Amino acid sequence: MVTGIFFVVCEVLLISGVAKVMAPLTTQSALSSVGLPSSIVLVRSLGVTEVALGVLGILLGGTYLPIFIGALFAFFTIFIVLTLQNGQVVSCGCFGATSSPPSLLHVFANLLFMVIALLAIGVKGLSDVLDEKPANGILFVLVILLGALATYLILAFSSRKWGKKESL
Repeated sequence: MVTGIFFVVCEVLLISGVAKVMAPLTTQSALSSVGLPSSIVLVRSLGVTEVALGVLGILLGGTYLPIFIGALFAFFTIFIVLTLQNGQVVSCGCFGATSSPPSLLHVFANLLFMVIALLAIGVKGLSDVLDEKPANGILFVLVILLGALATYLILAFSSRKWGKKESL
């Protein structure tokens, strides 16, 4: 069960990374407004790192990749807390150009993703998982793809409604 949820988390990381590489300005602005380094090169490098960790997490699993992924989500949690305390950040930049204000939903999701990643230490990669359940492989892949899409939609769009009213 943790494996499938971990793959969903990796896919969300992958989506987030692609968005930052394609449209880095929103993330750059969010980082800058809380006093963190914020060059376009840095934002795109972060995006590439997210893509790499997301893909490798799904393909390889293992011991160290979930730790790195968990650490990245710990950083994202701290960043969102800083943006909420700042109160001036219009969009967190989590998904590139998608205007998604920082919210407590993002804090909760990042903490949850961090815990899931750490619980996934030792998971097998996708091909090994599919080898163990050949009859259910297509359904498994479909469920993790839909899970990632649903998670992205919730994080990218529902916080628009919540984002302005929340603070820490």
